[in-house]
Formats: sequence, C-alpha cells, structure tokens
Amino acid sequence: MKLRTILIDDENKAIQVLRNILERFSDDIEIVATANSVTTGLEVIARHEFDILFLDIEMQDGSGFTLLRQLPEIPFEVVFTTAFNQYALQAFKVNAIDYLLKPINADELFESIRRVQKRRIINGKNDRARLTSLLNEQKVSKLAVKERGKITFIEISDLSYIKADGVYSEIYCKNGQKYVTSCNLGHYERLIEEDGFKRIHRSYLVNLSEIKEYLTTDHLVVLHNGTFLPVSKPMRKEINNLISK
Repeated sequence: MKLRTILIDDENKAIQVLRNILERFSDDIEIVATANSVTTGLEVIARHEFDILFLDIEMQDGSGFTLLRQLPEIPFEVVFTTAFNQYALQAFKVNAIDYLLKPINADELFESIRRVQKRRIINGKNDRARLTSLLNEQKVSKLAVKERGKITFIEISDLSYIKADGVYSEIYCKNGQKYVTSCNLGHYERLIEEDGFKRIHRSYLVNLSEIKEYLTTDHLVVLHNGTFLPVSKPMRKEINNLISK
C-alpha cells in the first residue's frame, strides 16, 4: 500500500524539488496535497487522510512547530525539511521521524521513507500518540477547532467554558459562539489548564475569570453571561477557596 503524503513549504521551488524526488518512489509514495504556509497547511491537513507530512520549519506566517501545536491529534509521521540545522533537537524532542537539511538528498529521503515504513509496522500508533502528547504539553495561545471540514482558531482568552458530550466537546465562547469538536474534554483540559481553566465537574471545564459567583447551597457557579454550571462534590472546597481569594 502506498504511503500518502502532504508537502508543506513556503517556497514553491522547494516543493517541486521534493515532489521530483518523491516521484522516483512512485510505487511507495502518493502525494495527495501541497501547501505553502501554516494557514493553508492546516486546511489541507483537515481535508485529507495521509501517512507522512513533509514539513518546512521557517515559513512566512509561522513555523512548522506552530502548525503541529494547532492540531487536535497527529495521526501521521512527520519529516522536517529545512535549510536550518538549529532546530534538529527540537524536532526530535517531538519525535519526528527524520530531519532533512536542504538541499534534499535523494538517498537520505529514501531512508526516511523506509524508516516510516518500519516504524508503522513495529510501533503502530504509539509514537504518534507520544508526539501529540509532547506537543500538547507546550503552552498555546489559541485552540484549533476542526468542525465540518474546516479549522477555526479561537483565542483561549475568548473561551467561557467547555462541556463534555460523550467523546465530543462543546466549546462556548464569551460572544455566545458555540463549536462542536471530536476531541474529548480531557484533551482540552491538558491544553489549557495552566491558562486559568478548571475542571469543576466531569462534564465541565470553565474559565475561572468568567465565574461571577458561587452558589454554595446549590453547588453551582454562575458565569458573567448568566450560565449556571454544576460543581462536583470533590471540587466544591477547592472552587470555594478559589472564588474566595
């Protein structure tokens, strides 16, 4: 089975060079899409299922690392392609399969492809899960919400609360906008718990700055927009202490 790939680089010439080399491995590789920025890269990633992402690091509208941090999950292997060698350590810290310096060497690229094939056979999804986890540990200022085939960027400071809905989550913004995503509440808790958000109930993650008052008798928090949210028994004392500060 062919490995489906996406190429992201802000230099069209670099994409064409990479495409020309990959076409030599036509029995193993299928290029499903290309993009020339972080923004368009996120768009093509949202639209396609694929196995390998060949990703430039320094681009006009951000870095390859920025792009990866915006993704809710990373179900593919990453090969960085760059003219700069100073990012190698950072790349391998997020468990990239390879780090290729430009100009791309065909033999090195061939070895990267073989390494992907071997990793997929031996390790399955374990490394990709680790990559997602490592990226989620990094502080972010925006959430990338994938909904109905598009990705919307939401400032974390604009969030009011997030509600669990089975394996899905409902994201509520201060302006009343609502988004439904396929990521569970635990995913968002790990991403933004250090940004002033608290899990007050197994079904609710709330922006603490949005809490107007705490009704201790009814065990409810009241948000500035008038929303009432329940507080679970294990969290009542902690929430009371936080509100009382």
